[in-house]
Amino acid sequence: MPSAGTLQASLAHGYTARNALEVVLGIGAYTMSTLGNRMTGAPLDPHIAAFA
Repeated sequence: MPSAGTLQASLAHGYTARNALEVVLGIGAYTMSTLGNRMTGAPLDPHIAAFA
């Protein structure tokens, strides 16, 4: 968890509290998606499988 000083520094550089929340939301969505895919053994899309 970032300190209050880190958040204040971000706000001072023009970011908003909403931007910070968007980052948290994005990380959470990615984490839950990855967990769900691993739990169910979801196959990769054919066009992406070549990069696995």
